[in-house]
Amino acid sequence: MQIFISYAREDFQAAKRLFDSLKSVPELRPWLDKENLLPGVDWEEEILTAIHESQIVILILSEHSLNKEGFVQKEFRQASERFSHYPPGRIYLIPARVKDCHPHHRELKKLQWVDLFPDWEFGIRRILESINKLKREQVLKGDAKTPIREVGEPSIEISIHREFLESLAYLSDETQQVIRETLFKVAKGSNEISRQPVGKFVGIKIGNSFLGLAYENRGTFTFVHVGPNDSAWHWANTHIPVADRQGKLIGLVRWATVENLEVRVETQKSNRRVEIYKNLGIPSPIALWLAAANTREELMATLYSLAPELRESVLKLWDQGSIVETGDWGAPSDIRAIESDSDLEFALRFPEHLWRVFLHPRQRFAVDIPEEHNILLRGGPGTGKSVTLMHRFIRLTRAASQRQSKPPVAGVSQRRDQPP
Repeated sequence: MQIFISYAREDFQAAKRLFDSLKSVPELRPWLDKENLLPGVDWEEEILTAIHESQIVILILSEHSLNKEGFVQKEFRQASERFSHYPPGRIYLIPARVKDCHPHHRELKKLQWVDLFPDWEFGIRRILESINKLKREQVLKGDAKTPIREVGEPSIEISIHREFLESLAYLSDETQQVIRETLFKVAKGSNEISRQPVGKFVGIKIGNSFLGLAYENRGTFTFVHVGPNDSAWHWANTHIPVADRQGKLIGLVRWATVENLEVRVETQKSNRRVEIYKNLGIPSPIALWLAAANTREELMATLYSLAPELRESVLKLWDQGSIVETGDWGAPSDIRAIESDSDLEFALRFPEHLWRVFLHPRQRFAVDIPEEHNILLRGGPGTGKSVTLMHRFIRLTRAASQRQSKPPVAGVSQRRDQPP
């Protein structure tokens, strides 16, 4: 796909950077006059021909391109004239601001622009999303003979573990930006990435002061932690990855907090508790670790390795000795597979699955009390009253919805001497 880049001479550095960013993406052929024009050609005719042959035109917007007179205005008129022949909704002109400015052209006012500042990489990924949207539409309309692989997809399969997102949240915005850029380079298979073994993980150097940790299996990377060099090394040496028979990561165990637990695991294969845990849908490797726990402290250290949906089952079995419903183990919800650049961007910026909540069995008991009974929750600050009440309310609302009856009523008492 050919992409024409229109710019004012004062914005050449930004145009060249955009050219280099798009050129690094397979299937894209960015066109920039100083890079594509050959000596001796009619430069004006070549530029107008390139606009006509391009599937997308990116307009670099600044106070220079918007206000100056010159050939850049002719480029814009030529692109606008071609744009008028396309049906409504077709992506062709992409205004890209490199500085804070406001276009006065009527055609540009109707189009959503993208900002390449202050976050250049985020702006590039937004442009790639628009390109992918156009390519998908071409396939659906039959303009493309075969489905086209979306541009910007990672060339290396990567996943993000919940632990990685939690450690990322403690770092500054500037550091997070550097980490995001590094992960995108890893996904593209960049040779600039420095790797080294750290414990049972692969260490990815991030700048001079930070280290990302990933579990590698057959060329697939699951990122599990990131932090300053010293703390990342300590984390790597106090955690063990738990994998299934295919070598795919299914959990993490904080083994250093439990003396000799790793050795004890090897003796648990005939333990009846292993089968009980497996009947809950827990993978065999983690079931072995759970069976090796003799105290609640050891159990919690191993429980950390489980995805949230299974923790309640284990705690209920431990506290009450009863087995809840079984289930088939699917992909752990705390490991998110990354399939595209936009998917990676969303996972790193908006880790929505960090909002998941799992309830302690005693909280679950209050939630599951039969519908015809009222409940009164008491407890000190931080004991989970509000969370339990919300879950109870949601459960009753769903039940009322199924019966088409009146929804439940929740009340909160208030002292009279408190203001409303």
